Amino acid sequence: MKQKIEKTEKRRRKKVKHDTAFDYVNIALLVVLALLCLYPMWFVIVGSFNKGYDYLKGGVYFWPRTFTLANYAVVLADNRIWQGLLMTVIRCLIAPLLHIFLCSIVAYGMSRKELHFKKFFNIFGLITMFFSGGLVPFYVLCKLLGMLNTFAMYILPGAYSVYNMILIRSFIKGIPEELHEAAVLDGAGEFRIYFTMIIPLSMPILMTVLLWGILGHWNDYTTTMFYTPSNRNIYTLQYILMLIIQEGNVQSSVGSSVSGEAASETISLAAMVIGTIPMLIAFPFLQKYFTKGLYVGSLKG
Repeated sequence: MKQKIEKTEKRRRKKVKHDTAFDYVNIALLVVLALLCLYPMWFVIVGSFNKGYDYLKGGVYFWPRTFTLANYAVVLADNRIWQGLLMTVIRCLIAPLLHIFLCSIVAYGMSRKELHFKKFFNIFGLITMFFSGGLVPFYVLCKLLGMLNTFAMYILPGAYSVYNMILIRSFIKGIPEELHEAAVLDGAGEFRIYFTMIIPLSMPILMTVLLWGILGHWNDYTTTMFYTPSNRNIYTLQYILMLIIQEGNVQSSVGSSVSGEAASETISLAAMVIGTIPMLIAFPFLQKYFTKGLYVGSLKG
């Protein structure tokens, strides 16, 4: 009987390991889909490394026909780029970390059964998540609070999110209650439990939310455009890149050394690549936290 079961198991394993026609078709379709998703980015990179006057002739699709770094020289020679990069880095360091702290500490409180009026807080938070006053009332409110054209506009309005709080709370609820009880018996207070136990154990979901925040703040240009247009000292990188793309031609900022090699189209492509590179570098290091945190946080309740 045992030998028969082993033979059946071996046949089953061989059958599972054997690739079917569906597997090959599925792999081929996924490869084609991946190439279709990657090609627009590759097209932008190719155009950014091609001479401007040659690119305008057309036909540059898969490789630079006449290679040049003039487009990047034009963009990087604009001093606004470095100022905007500094503002964006500071914003991406402060705002997501503050967001993580506020959302996680509220999530920890909302996860506790002994919290009074928890149902009221939950309903109140859900109402604010689904209903808002709109763009104009929000603008008027920011003006009354004196946040327009200040760096605080990048930090305070998005410092807390009910959705992310719920996501973190779902993850925290999956932490065994016995750990909390043991910490209380050892004399630990709520703040100590939060910083020494909840934060380390919730790192996957916290890193996921942190990645969302960094991506959102890095790619955002509308906040600068709507709420801080008068203060050039706090322009962010994406807004400056948008201005460069709109201006089209900024060759005069570096003189005649790139004259004829850079065109408005290729300069715009180079600006797009520069704005994307930091996130492409950072994402692989955070991807494992992103996948694990999103999956577990969405299931634990």
